[in-house]
Amino acid sequence: MLDKIRNNVAHNQVIRGSLILITLAFVFWGMGIQSLSFFSKNYAIKAGNVEISATDYNRAYQMAVARTQQQLGGQKLPDSFMEQINKQTQATTTASLTNQALLEAYASSENIFVDDKTIYQILEVTPSFQKDGKFDKETYKAVLRNYNFSPIEYEEMLVKQVQANMIEILFNQTATVSELELDAQLKYIQERRDLDIISLNAKDVTTLPKATDEELKAIYEEKADEFKIEEARDYKLLVISKKALSEGQTVTDEEVKQYFDENKDEFFTKPEFKVQQILVKEQKTADKVLAIADLSANFNKYVQEYSTDTISKPKNGDMGWLSGDIFGAEFENAVHSAKKGEVAKQAVKTVFGFHIFKLTDVKESKLKSFDEVKAKIKANLLAEKAETELNDKIDTALDMVSAGEKLENISKQLGFKLQEFKNQTAQAKNSYIDTVFETALDEVSQPIELDYDATAFIEVTNIVDESTKPFAEVKNIVEATYKEQKTAELLAEKADKVLEDIMANELTFKQAAKKYKLVSPIKSVVSVARIGNQAKQISNEISMAAFDAKANSVLEETITDGQNIVIVKVLDSYQEATTAEQKDQVRQALIAQKTNDLYLSFINSLQNTYKPSVNDAMIKQIVESN
Repeated sequence: MLDKIRNNVAHNQVIRGSLILITLAFVFWGMGIQSLSFFSKNYAIKAGNVEISATDYNRAYQMAVARTQQQLGGQKLPDSFMEQINKQTQATTTASLTNQALLEAYASSENIFVDDKTIYQILEVTPSFQKDGKFDKETYKAVLRNYNFSPIEYEEMLVKQVQANMIEILFNQTATVSELELDAQLKYIQERRDLDIISLNAKDVTTLPKATDEELKAIYEEKADEFKIEEARDYKLLVISKKALSEGQTVTDEEVKQYFDENKDEFFTKPEFKVQQILVKEQKTADKVLAIADLSANFNKYVQEYSTDTISKPKNGDMGWLSGDIFGAEFENAVHSAKKGEVAKQAVKTVFGFHIFKLTDVKESKLKSFDEVKAKIKANLLAEKAETELNDKIDTALDMVSAGEKLENISKQLGFKLQEFKNQTAQAKNSYIDTVFETALDEVSQPIELDYDATAFIEVTNIVDESTKPFAEVKNIVEATYKEQKTAELLAEKADKVLEDIMANELTFKQAAKKYKLVSPIKSVVSVARIGNQAKQISNEISMAAFDAKANSVLEETITDGQNIVIVKVLDSYQEATTAEQKDQVRQALIAQKTNDLYLSFINSLQNTYKPSVNDAMIKQIVESN
């Protein structure tokens, strides 16, 4: 079966050549993705000749962490719980990227390609890259820059994702379900049973023994953690904010003009190049085209003869105006090597192939006018002044803290309002709460970076140690717990006795209910399925247990069902009719399961072929850096 899948993937021209558009959800989380340049010379995961770089692993890990934080709603959880979540995130990321590397290695070995038209189609329908409902090149570049992606990096990632999808499509086409398998599954799913149920609840326990002091004390000690009073602290908070300082800054028109005159090199536009292109798949084809004597003079002719780019080819290869950063330094070097009207001497390689560019026009870099940039200069100068004052005030605060000054005096000296907080616990949702509980009484903390524009200091003024509520204060809770536990114990004993009597003396449920004066009536439930009986108020545990017993028999053990204990008798077993819709749903579920099983088997076979290796030391470094 796996050999057949491999063969289909390698040779199916429909899948390889014209993939129906796959909409890939590229989600940008509210975070900046840092580039790990110091990791760039090593890999995190390797399979065959494919390497997942440390930077790519870091990006994937950060996105996974961001998803988890979003799901948690930003709530603060215990460190032990977060440690477990982070371990799981690391394991999931590693497994996912290992599979990606395996599929990429396989796609490379089988020469599975993705044409440029497919990638363009994906970009065009991605909402993040649209402006006024249409794909916009500048929006595309701006979004990628915000997340430290170059267009080449992003498009290479899309190619890998589409390759993986192409392989997965074949699994959906391969998995089949026979009528015999379908009938067996339907018989299993559509079996139904009728039940009688006796329920015993707390009302069936009429009297409780009085609790002894020893029993109550034992419960008090057992629930000691629930009776703890957390440590609480009072503290003062001083926030030194750049935003507050900015409001008091002024910049004159003369200062703005002076900065413009002295720093004109900052205000030149980027050069732009109007180009035509011929896109080919291989280096040898690019070399052949570049060697054509009349290439520059008859560029339009050779676009039609050689170019594989379905987007620009109908326009004689015209790509419009491009800035130097669209394809990176290699593109900029190539177009700079050509004069207007000439073809660049070297082809530029990207994920789509080799681009041969003809430079048709150039917009030279030019100085922007003062009116264009004066608002930006003024905002920058205001920010610089606030930044300088912020640093001065932080230095003053540090000096005063070192000299043993209290926050009250520091706040007066700096002109910032002091905030006070009372009776705060470690569960407070402040980003600096850990520092509050690490700072000694009557001491001022080291500076805390709240964000890029604000620094804070904390002074703890009072500590109320952790304690346990006294027994007298929680006695009613302890007594209620005793009643609950004792009732459950006596109820279980009574249920066992009722079941034993039914089994030994062949009592009917009606006879047993009368003999033991049970409060709840006997419940009859018809057409119980193996799972999904909530509408009948039957738990899955009860239904599964009922299907383990023979028809017209009493289950040999009681079942705890919430606050009740139940005794179950199976009355009858039969098959429920199946609709065409239900049959199709079961078929699709079986196909999905088979597809998943085949996919896992395929991945296992790829592991044996490409021998993936995980750089644990590198991954540990990446995780610890986040």
